[in-house]
Amino acid sequence: MDINEFKSAWLQHDRKLSENLSINETLLNKINMDRSKKELNKPLRYEIVSFFLFIILIPVFIFLSVLYRSENSMLISGILAVATLVLGLFLCLKKIRLFYRIDYYQQPVLQLQEQLALLKSGILSARKIEVLLLLPILFLTALVLVLRYIHGINLFEDISFYLPLVLPGLLVTWGGTLFLNKYLYDKKVSNVEAMFKELKDYQKEA
Repeated sequence: MDINEFKSAWLQHDRKLSENLSINETLLNKINMDRSKKELNKPLRYEIVSFFLFIILIPVFIFLSVLYRSENSMLISGILAVATLVLGLFLCLKKIRLFYRIDYYQQPVLQLQEQLALLKSGILSARKIEVLLLLPILFLTALVLVLRYIHGINLFEDISFYLPLVLPGLLVTWGGTLFLNKYLYDKKVSNVEAMFKELKDYQKEA
């Protein structure tokens, strides 16, 4: 084999190697993007369901507020419940928009990481409001209004009797919410962060 044949063979080999690397990178990118989208689709679906649930509940509590408008304690509970649901609806919409801003197949990895960081920040910011403010207010006001409507019980008339029953329910609701946040949001986002990092590291090596 003369030098020209050797060069030609080497160039052909180098071209095939580059093509294989490009195919491998494209395949890895698609696999990671598919997995990432699948991971984040679960919390996204939860937010969409919550959004429509809030839309259904808002008129329900408006109805209860109007029904018991002559009772100040019930009217205030109804107004607080509606305000809480409206704020929850707004937070859901904000998170849904952050989910949809992630374009898994068109954006470069660095931009995907930035969008994921924004999503994570948005989720954590909303969580503080939801867990510390919205959850306890909605739980208590909904309990007051539902018991009044279904059983005719007015919690405000004998709060000391019902308080031991209310507090465990609130604690269980808090615990369930924290568990849901950990496994539906934190774990999924961490998994996607790891996938993006793996893809970025591979691209650097390539």
